[in-house]
Amino acid sequence: MPSHGHGGEIGLVPTGRQSLVTVADAARSIGPVPNIVPRDIAGAFAPATRRAYRTCWENWMNWCGERGKDALRATPADVAQYLRERAERGDKMGTIRKRLAAIAQVRRLAAVTLDRDAPELHYALKALAREYGVAPKGKAELMLADIEAMLEVLKGDTLAAIRDRALLLTGFAGGFRRSELAALDVPDLEFRRDGLVIIVRRSKGDQEGRGQLVAIVYGRRERTCPVRAIKRWLDVSGLTQGPLFRPMRHGGRIVGDNRLSDRAIYDVVKGTARSAGLDATRIGAHSLRIGHVTQALANGADPLAAKAQLRHAKLETTLGYDRRQATLKGSSSAKLGL
Repeated sequence: MPSHGHGGEIGLVPTGRQSLVTVADAARSIGPVPNIVPRDIAGAFAPATRRAYRTCWENWMNWCGERGKDALRATPADVAQYLRERAERGDKMGTIRKRLAAIAQVRRLAAVTLDRDAPELHYALKALAREYGVAPKGKAELMLADIEAMLEVLKGDTLAAIRDRALLLTGFAGGFRRSELAALDVPDLEFRRDGLVIIVRRSKGDQEGRGQLVAIVYGRRERTCPVRAIKRWLDVSGLTQGPLFRPMRHGGRIVGDNRLSDRAIYDVVKGTARSAGLDATRIGAHSLRIGHVTQALANGADPLAAKAQLRHAKLETTLGYDRRQATLKGSSSAKLGL
């Protein structure tokens, strides 16, 4: 494929080992040009999605180049063979599906649609799922008892301890993703008589940025109350604008207007869990979100209320977070008389 300039923002279609061009440029080289400009394309995808698609597409291009095939016109059978080879090399099914999505999306943008329902591709994917698919382990849940143990580790009046208590309790009570916690600003908080409403301005489930509201009520105990924990954090930090959660220096001072990264939030959760004596192998920031569902449902919450709190589009996604089926408590095997 000939090169057509230095490329644009999205940069998905490689024309050689080093250079990249835009999808619109690629389309010009093969036929009709879609009525879309690179800036519009880039704005339609989250940055992480663009990076993932670019990596997957480059790998697909290399595979096709080694076999003398055109990546934009390869047949469904070619794609099926590529995916099988990737599975044989150790790719998990989630990665296989991501590669297929990247190939299909780039070709769609270049007006060369891949028929994902073609039998040779559709049934090949089902065969791969049967042969290589395994039940994902995912993150473990953090239950209320675990949160209480972690709060014990964070006792004290240091600025870092107060921040981390607010972070843990907000993440658990709100069912937030770590990226959402990292993106919160002080003006996103609205304190009310019976609790707190937080505006999530953009999230994985709200790519268009319409905004979503998350309500958190006052806890029955001061030590585990998320609303009081956030108020305390704001009082001692003096924050009135900008990022809600911020990094600190070793001396306990807040680092300017910087935002605590989602990776740092992961480290806080995992590190505190480890310090509390919990098995941190499968614990991360997402464990707060999983724990919210598991604990709420165990305490009799309506599954639809948990779905609304986590802002899932489908109830089955929320129910998939319920880890109670992995515990011995309530197992029907106890009723067999063995």
